[in-house]
Amino acid sequence: MGVILDQHGKPLTPNRIHRVGAPAEIFDRTKKRYKDSVAPGLTPATLGHILRQNDAGDNQDLLTLGIEAPERDLDLFSDLQTRGLSIWGAPLRVKPVVDSERGRELAELCQKTVVDQPIWRWLLRDLMDAVLMGYVVIYPIWDTTTTPWSFKEFQFCDQRAFQYDRETLRELRMRKDGVIDGVSLPPGFVVHYPQIRAGLKLRAGLIRLVAVNHLFKTSDINDFMAFAETFGMPLRIGKFNPATVTDDEQQTLREALVNLGHDAACMLPDTMQIEILDARRPPSGDNVFLGLAKYFDAQRTKAILGTAPSTEGSSAGQGASIAQARREVRQDLREADALAVSATCDLLINQWRELNFGLNTPELHLEIDITPPADIEAFTSAILPWVREAGMEVPEQWLRDRLQIPAARAGEKMLKAPLLPGAQPGGDHAGAKLDGGKRGKPMPG
Repeated sequence: MGVILDQHGKPLTPNRIHRVGAPAEIFDRTKKRYKDSVAPGLTPATLGHILRQNDAGDNQDLLTLGIEAPERDLDLFSDLQTRGLSIWGAPLRVKPVVDSERGRELAELCQKTVVDQPIWRWLLRDLMDAVLMGYVVIYPIWDTTTTPWSFKEFQFCDQRAFQYDRETLRELRMRKDGVIDGVSLPPGFVVHYPQIRAGLKLRAGLIRLVAVNHLFKTSDINDFMAFAETFGMPLRIGKFNPATVTDDEQQTLREALVNLGHDAACMLPDTMQIEILDARRPPSGDNVFLGLAKYFDAQRTKAILGTAPSTEGSSAGQGASIAQARREVRQDLREADALAVSATCDLLINQWRELNFGLNTPELHLEIDITPPADIEAFTSAILPWVREAGMEVPEQWLRDRLQIPAARAGEKMLKAPLLPGAQPGGDHAGAKLDGGKRGKPMPG
């Protein structure tokens, strides 16, 4: 009898499958380091130390910065959320790797009992956290009370509970107090790597790029706030006659000048006056800080989303279109993310297959379809008529995929568009050629 193995070649024993959660040391470690912080007071020297620590295998502080930075920069949070959700709503289809009747049966059952469940969508989102952090560790919780067995929960494990080995910097291990190199991952853990760049996985996430960018932007914003505090308020000048004004009256004037910045009101003797100068800033002073902040945002957005808004569009009155482009991930990045995530999900759905139906059953594959939606009008008016004239037979699923029209479920109510007068089912009109753009109307000539 064969042995079912996990991602790292370790056997999935019944005791492991019936566990109700990840090993306690994972969450103990998380609780110990939950309040760790490195972002406040970050300097080039401290960031350099953090990066050198990471290069030596100690990724603790860099991962902590990866958790804190999005909490301190809403623009960074927005970019990461956009990238993380870019495949979240994509159609998911389970298919057999080698087409067979048994494979199709298992794929259909897996689709219904596993992939179509809500927790699978949140799994996709959790896996995408690896884009920033370099890896994500998931511990699947099995529901063995159902037939077939399925997934009850996917526990997300704090990345700081893990480290790379110090010798090769390639093996991800679990941290353990008193063990400098950590210990091997227990059976059952699933690790997702984002496959963003070649080389050591220790440097695979975007956190290294984000860390440097975050330092520069934070420094710029701090200087901007100091600038605004100094030059953002109007200059107030108090005038009095030293020959007639006492020391107490001078102190009253001083307090009035200070409080005027907050209260916008004061009382003075008629022997004194306050002059408020125009709150003009030094030429282009504020633009320097604001321009730097926008530059750092744009550079970081290029790294995360693959594109950044252009200043040319806003000057040309194209602000809305640029804002829309800002919310989109470059298509080739979406395809790469979908490929990496589907490879990790394949490990899970094939564990489900082997545990329920045995090792010798057909292997399954999860397809994440991130094909951009077709222009329905252009597709139906140009491609479909050409296919008809060529006498080609088009698979229904292919057509549904291109138009993103789902197949009806059993018992689901259907809506059908009525035929135009004189039109025949299928679009024919007295045997004439089909014009896909105008239903039932013959093409000229």
